Amino acid sequence: MAQMRAWLARDGSALPRTMTRAECGGEERALLKFVRARKSAEKSYEMLRNTLAWRARERVDACLSEPIDDDKLKHVERIPAYYAGFGKTGHPIYVEHTAVIPWPTILEHMTADEFLKSQVQTLESVSYTHLRAHETEADLVCRL
Repeated sequence: MAQMRAWLARDGSALPRTMTRAECGGEERALLKFVRARKSAEKSYEMLRNTLAWRARERVDACLSEPIDDDKLKHVERIPAYYAGFGKTGHPIYVEHTAVIPWPTILEHMTADEFLKSQVQTLESVSYTHLRAHETEADLVCRL
């Protein structure tokens, strides 16, 4: 992870605050997810760079301060989603049943980009609020 930090510094990049929140394990945990996801430091860093570029392009870090329009929200809320128990480490598992998204209805009321933005807002919100209700100081559940 020291190498990834060095590459971030070299490139003038930094992890956004939303990825390094202390209650989510801080920078260490954020970087560790990328290191574990790939077999080499270079591939881990490439994945991290791509993620940061996507987050910047889609304005993910600002999405929680931008409310979803109520008219659009009522259609997004029709997507079945639930907590499906707990994973091996005891963290709650959140599932969205995207195979049954009512596309004709949703696309009547919003564009595909608006829908994707609402999904990002919803999942970021779930990660930062609902999951935090289950965490303790010894057992952090935020996994962003």
